Amino acid sequence: MKQKTEAHGSFLGYLYQSYYALSLILEHDNDNEIAIEKFDDVILFENGKIVNATQVKRHLDNSENLTTSSIDFWRTLANWCYSFSSGNLRPNETMLTLITTRNIAPTCK
Repeated sequence: MKQKTEAHGSFLGYLYQSYYALSLILEHDNDNEIAIEKFDDVILFENGKIVNATQVKRHLDNSENLTTSSIDFWRTLANWCYSFSSGNLRPNETMLTLITTRNIAPTCK
């Protein structure tokens, strides 16, 4: 029997990205631009350059903590490594941000 696929979790994740992008643009000047799902989940441009790349992780079940062994942590690092190696992000010019609804494990602080 084929497993039923549920899209509401993914939809809520994209919606959460939009809320984060809106809050980010409201905090910055009118000259800045925001992109969603371009090189990263949310990108902040300043004068045409990427100044912030954000991975946004929203979970319906927040019973787990974010740790250095979490899938979200390693997928985020993999996305950033790919973006750096492909030349989309520049290490000296881009701040990297991970936004999550999970708690950070005490051992990671």
